[in-house]
Order: sequence, then C-alpha cells, then structure tokens
Amino acid sequence: MMVPELLMLAGERPRCSSLNTRVGRGIVYFGSARFEPGTPLYEKAKDLARRLAATLQCPSWSGGGKGIMGAVTHGAIHGCVRRQQVMVVLSFV
Repeated sequence: MMVPELLMLAGERPRCSSLNTRVGRGIVYFGSARFEPGTPLYEKAKDLARRLAATLQCPSWSGGGKGIMGAVTHGAIHGCVRRQQVMVVLSFV
C-alpha cells in the first residue's frame, strides 16, 4: 500500500469511530456481489441476517451493494433493526 492511501485510511478512522459510537456495535457482513436474488446463497444470507437481527436487536453493517451485501441489508430490514452501509473504494481495481 502506498503512503497516500495509508494517510487516507488514517483520516477515515475517526469518522468511522464516531459513527460506531452513535449507531452502536453490530454485525458486520462481507460477501460477494455476484449472487442474484433467488439463488440459494442469496436467500440463505438474507434469512441469516433477518434471524440474527430479530434475535440480537443490533445494527447490521454491510457494503450495501448487490449480492450477499444486498441480501443481508434486506434481511435486516425484515428483522426490524437499524442497518448501515459502508462503501469501500478500491483504487487498484
């Protein structure tokens, strides 16, 4: 990783910490954007997020994109908890 990217990440940390303080700790989901609604893994991720959200009553965090991240966002909505989405920009892609 180059020095400018390290400095950029260091600058993001206080904002992330502040957001975490306001919203609270929760479940963080990572996943592929390649799975479409209706596929078995998409539906399993959605159901898992719904059940965990309903049981634990804590925020759900994801990348907010398509695929698994979208599935857990929809699952958290049905589990009736706050959900947060964080966009990560990869400069090397």
